Amino acid sequence: MEKTKTLQLLLEQLTEKAAAAQLTLEEISMLAIEAQATANRLLQAALEFTESWQADRYLRIQAVRIIEWDDSLWHAAQSTGNDTHPIALEGCRVLHRLCRELTRNISSTDIGTLLLPQSFRVAERNNFAHRWATIRETLENRGGDEALLHLLDRPVEKFVAPALGYSLYDYRYLLQYLEGWEAWSAPTPIGTPANVDKLDLITQLIHIDYNTPRIFSCIVEALDGDREAVEAFIHPMGLAGPLPYAPENPGLLEELKSWIGENRVSDPLTMGMSVPELAVCARMLHGVGLILERNLETVARKVARGFATKGTHRIQYHSLLKKLHVRDQDVKHTIKGWLGDMGRWLERNMN
Repeated sequence: MEKTKTLQLLLEQLTEKAAAAQLTLEEISMLAIEAQATANRLLQAALEFTESWQADRYLRIQAVRIIEWDDSLWHAAQSTGNDTHPIALEGCRVLHRLCRELTRNISSTDIGTLLLPQSFRVAERNNFAHRWATIRETLENRGGDEALLHLLDRPVEKFVAPALGYSLYDYRYLLQYLEGWEAWSAPTPIGTPANVDKLDLITQLIHIDYNTPRIFSCIVEALDGDREAVEAFIHPMGLAGPLPYAPENPGLLEELKSWIGENRVSDPLTMGMSVPELAVCARMLHGVGLILERNLETVARKVARGFATKGTHRIQYHSLLKKLHVRDQDVKHTIKGWLGDMGRWLERNMN
């Protein structure tokens, strides 16, 4: 406590002045000097711990307190509704640098749910929004799919949205995310390709480990839900970045490997029906709640790899997916006839 006491008292004074719209740049200079002195004391104290996790915990606790003081200073300046915001923001930037110095060596797994100060997001949101806009323009110009681009907007939108809490872990991932896309979209010695290559784009999503369920589905769909194709594609691959977007979820590469293991169907069940008939049956069972998958895309993927039809060794996922919504009356009458046959079979055999 005594190592941050001088900084705390100074910030209490500056917060009162910010609330009264009396904060000056000279006082911010004083804050910068004291912040550096505080950083030196805290880092020296951390070196006295015998275990690294103890030092990390000590510095994390100090960072939490500094972020609280940062938020108090920023809220006080906002309450005035006048032109003291830029001066207060300079004071907050001093505290941002202090927090960065204290937490730079703490691993992302230990950083936990430490939230960024709100002022930091205000100070950096235009920078990050501009960086992503430049990347997005490159993707658009190279023919990137708009639905996928909308999914890719999410990490930056999350940072910019003021109502959402944003952790230091999220911020570290965002840096990895933007740096990865900037490297991917930079012109090569022979020029930038005219169009987005599907496999190149999938490789990038795996490298930045943007591990959302929807992105995972997009990758499997783009590879036609074909286990052999997915396995051949990811076999030589490794992660470029150390952080996944959602640490609570499996990494994309891990999930793809798991999907391959779960879907080694070497002897599919052969059905005495056509692909359109199988598709409508699957949709019907899903519609009445007998198939419990989240969506029809998942249903089509699992049916395609687990079943075969008359004269078809392997059903193509996209072919089955398109036929899920068929309105063919002949298919309808055929299935209704089978349902009648099933009812009569039950009457004969279940009494």
